[in-house]
Amino acid sequence: MLFSLPLITLFPSLFALVHVIDGYFSNNEIANSSLFFRFKSAFKQLWRKSLKFGSISLPFILLIGLDLLILNSITTQSPLVITFKYALIFISLIIYCIFHFSIYIFANHSVTLKKSIIIGFLLTIKNPVMSLLIILAHLIIIVTAFFQAGLGLLLMFSAPIYIVNYVCHRFINFKEDLQ
Repeated sequence: MLFSLPLITLFPSLFALVHVIDGYFSNNEIANSSLFFRFKSAFKQLWRKSLKFGSISLPFILLIGLDLLILNSITTQSPLVITFKYALIFISLIIYCIFHFSIYIFANHSVTLKKSIIIGFLLTIKNPVMSLLIILAHLIIIVTAFFQAGLGLLLMFSAPIYIVNYVCHRFINFKEDLQ
């Protein structure tokens, strides 16, 4: 949370968080240094990569958020508007999962941004149950934030990223999927 206060460091903090959690699953950094120093070094190391990713994904996130706000303000209950609302929500959830998988791939593997987004899309489609689990975890955290704001904010990004790391390490063979 310390590194996520200004908006400019949101994506570097997410990338560092992904890298630190990945260290727990790959068991290569657990005993070597403290959590803060691993986070700090990953923050510095992944700064450029994360800003590149953020500059591509932030406009999509803002556009979807704006679309949802506009559709929410429409009071017409025509079947076409309702269908469009649900379609936009469904596409938003798919993009949300692609976003999380792409962050993991782009932060921890040496692939291009375009390839990480394509692989993120394929992983979202290939693992619909795990994609649903990522979405449900984030929704549970949002509900938790309404009742216990401190706990909800603490888990806002770490819990879904933990699930993505778990999925990627347990169910996916990246050597085959990245080729």
